[in-house]
Amino acid sequence: MKVPSNNSPRHPDLSPKTVPVDRLFQSGQNPPGSFPSNIADTYYSPSEQGKLLCDVVADNQARYRQLLEEAVQTGRMTPEESALKEKNFVSGKLGPRAHSSTSPLLRELENEQFCLLRHPQQVADGLYRTQDYYIPPAALTATAQLRGWETSQDVPVADTIVIGAGPGGLTTAWQLARRGGRVVVFESEIAGAAFSDAGARAVHSLRTSADGTNLVQEGHALATLEHPLSLHGHLADYRSQANLGRQAEAALTGLPSHGVAPESEQLEDRNAPATRGELFQHLAQLSHSLVQDFPDAFLCERSPVEEVTFEDGLFTVTSSRGHKMKGKNLVLATGLTGPQGQLARTLGLFEDMSAEDRDKLLILSNDSDQSVQAETLTQLSRGKDQRALIVHDRQLGSQMVRQSILALPEGSRAAVMGSGESAIKAALEMAHLNPGIKVDLFVKNTLEAAQTQIPNENFHTAVLENTLSDEQAIAKAWDRVKLFGTPITPRSLQEILELQQAGRVRLLEMGRYFDKESVRLEAGSNGQIKVELKDTEARVNLQKSHEQMKSKGLLPTDSQPFESSHYKVMVEALGYQKQSLQEHPLRHLPPEAHKKMHLNTAGLPNHPAETSLAGLSVRGRQLAEQLAQDIPQERRLEISVPQERGIDWREVDEETVQGIIANRGVHPGFARSVRRDIEEFGSHPQQDRLIFPSSDNKLRDWNRQREQGRISPAEREVLERAEQLGRRMSES
Repeated sequence: MKVPSNNSPRHPDLSPKTVPVDRLFQSGQNPPGSFPSNIADTYYSPSEQGKLLCDVVADNQARYRQLLEEAVQTGRMTPEESALKEKNFVSGKLGPRAHSSTSPLLRELENEQFCLLRHPQQVADGLYRTQDYYIPPAALTATAQLRGWETSQDVPVADTIVIGAGPGGLTTAWQLARRGGRVVVFESEIAGAAFSDAGARAVHSLRTSADGTNLVQEGHALATLEHPLSLHGHLADYRSQANLGRQAEAALTGLPSHGVAPESEQLEDRNAPATRGELFQHLAQLSHSLVQDFPDAFLCERSPVEEVTFEDGLFTVTSSRGHKMKGKNLVLATGLTGPQGQLARTLGLFEDMSAEDRDKLLILSNDSDQSVQAETLTQLSRGKDQRALIVHDRQLGSQMVRQSILALPEGSRAAVMGSGESAIKAALEMAHLNPGIKVDLFVKNTLEAAQTQIPNENFHTAVLENTLSDEQAIAKAWDRVKLFGTPITPRSLQEILELQQAGRVRLLEMGRYFDKESVRLEAGSNGQIKVELKDTEARVNLQKSHEQMKSKGLLPTDSQPFESSHYKVMVEALGYQKQSLQEHPLRHLPPEAHKKMHLNTAGLPNHPAETSLAGLSVRGRQLAEQLAQDIPQERRLEISVPQERGIDWREVDEETVQGIIANRGVHPGFARSVRRDIEEFGSHPQQDRLIFPSSDNKLRDWNRQREQGRISPAEREVLERAEQLGRRMSES
């Protein structure tokens, strides 16, 4: 049966699935001590009026410990059960689990603590997601059986089980469901949590355009634009909602909004950088559609997968909530970071320090450490504990970490180590959070600017449709990524340089890795870490960079080259460890199972575009089309797109695709005409598009302003660095 693309889903509910936080958490509008009141007081009150979250967490831990002692004394619980519950509570391993025998008082406290700690997963830049999706184990089994699903050993059998509900998992599940697939999705937190405050607090603007952020890709140009759930058709609505969220958060906290390029607030600008709030809303809409529009699709949030086995040609997936489901296929969409950020890269420098020095540090290695160290974080925030704080950039979404940074005395220094966008955004976030501190950003190489995170040509729809499964094209794409490096967005680099001019940030381009070969660390008793250069090459590079920056007016006149400094906080922003399927926890399954395991995740990319939303969305649809071939004919729905719905990107000829790649995403016919006019007339109005691709509107704007003499020193520096990258890629 054929279903027209623009009629699927047939009855979309397009009402917003998020609300600005001021509608729910305005201080004083809820009873004191209630959950909304605690959220308002700990997350959405000006710092001088609010509570420390670490205080509230520590108080709850003490109360929980007391209730456990009473339960042991009255014989309602064994000492062993009490010890395990206390360990889980303190480490933040909360939330509903299968067969819980917790008493009502303990359960109430567990739920409150869970909601307090998990709140950042529900919100992105002031937009709060209002709906969670879950179906209990017994209801899932009964509903699937009522829907006529086949069973094996009394367990329902899905066509496909998807683990992970980020962009890759949601796109794959949604595309398969609309083709008649029986799909179950298990998500350890909530769908899209990687783009919440918890997963990416510092990254307000994504490193691509709104056009490249759309998760609904139909293969045809107009069909993608016109689909009811497409980001394209609702960009103005999503952007308006995201703007309201940021305004609400700023009004409640007293901290002005930041990190969003002005052009990203223009409601219809599809070339402007996408914001997290827009994507958070987009994912919320897609989640709602998956659950509401397709009776044979189920989304189980807050349901971590505990076990996957394979027998008789079927996977059996068991969740911590007690779900048990069998599936003919398994899609792994487990993301980049891991549920607790455990895949974050670390320096190892701190482990190399002496035991005496390590006692002077508070190192938060993963998310659960924050709850374990709540009492210590309280003392740090009040200046009663003299230890330096070491965190990952992801943990800047933790309110306990943020309040510790906010409490640093004026004049304190913080350091960020890393050379990518996450490092830049971490430095900007800390400078914004506490205007009294100064931030040093240690990077390996000279930073360059580009709006996209991978070479722009990889984002062209024709390239995505035609190269994701071509091994030779994939190898060439990775080669271009290596040549491309790790540029950052123009706006981010501009902000860093402007803060450097003001003496609040130092950009330290070392030319060497920040490691034991280049620097020496020493922890002092005053709660600071001394960082001293010991590599001659790094010292020369920093001296040269300092002189150049000063000559361009990008440093205060009294600034001195870096030799050493002391830091109260150090942030590791080194990216994440990418796994291959051979390293995946499910590698122990037999070879037969591997043939039925499929990937759509940034953590296990095949093509470099699969580290981006555009790649994940196209791969999701392609994977759904592949998996749909195994659906029985009587259930299978074919998404049809009339020819007048625009270009079918899947049928673009190879010569054109290769021309788009060679011209950095510009259509080869356009590129030829521009070059011909330049040769004949000496110029062309669009000649800068050959250096700055279509998504780099900001860079092209600055280029025109430079010609008119209207450009600041920071903008000029960003533009010159971007030109360096653009020419390198164009000439390769």
